[in-house]
Order: sequence, then structure tokens, then C-alpha cells
Amino acid sequence: MQKMLIELNKKAGNQAWPYYVLENIATKDMALSGFSEYETYGNFLNSICSSNFRLRSLQSELLNTTRNGSMILGTLPNAKDLNFWRL
Repeated sequence: MQKMLIELNKKAGNQAWPYYVLENIATKDMALSGFSEYETYGNFLNSICSSNFRLRSLQSELLNTTRNGSMILGTLPNAKDLNFWRL
């Protein structure tokens, strides 16, 4: 992670790196593009050491997780909702 941040900060110059990343998304891709730190890091790792991990095929290897928390908890969950797994 530190290596990625160092590289991003070098490229971003005086600009904060998240803004640098967002401003470098092609306008034609903006409507379908979200920003994900997780995916940014994964793509960085793939670019520098792709032999150290493998990509999953969504069709063949579904993970037992959900990435749609706002669909379950809404866009403004309260503290109790955010800690529901601790109950």
C-alpha cells in the first residue's frame, strides 16, 4: 500500500492523490466509473506483481460476502445497524 501511495503522490504532485485518480478517468467512462480504494490497490498490485495472486472469475467462484451494504442498511445507517454483527 505504501508503495502505491508513494507512486500516486509522485504523479499527483501538489494535488491530493484521490483527486488525481478521479481526474484521470476518461470523460467517456465517467458515467460507469466509481472510485474504489480496494480496486485501485488490486489494479496496482496486478500491474507490479501479477504473479503473486490470481483473479477470480465471478461466475465460477462467488465469494460468500455482500458488497451492497447500503441496500441492506440504507445510505445513513445508525450505530446499532453498523454493529449488528457484534450482537
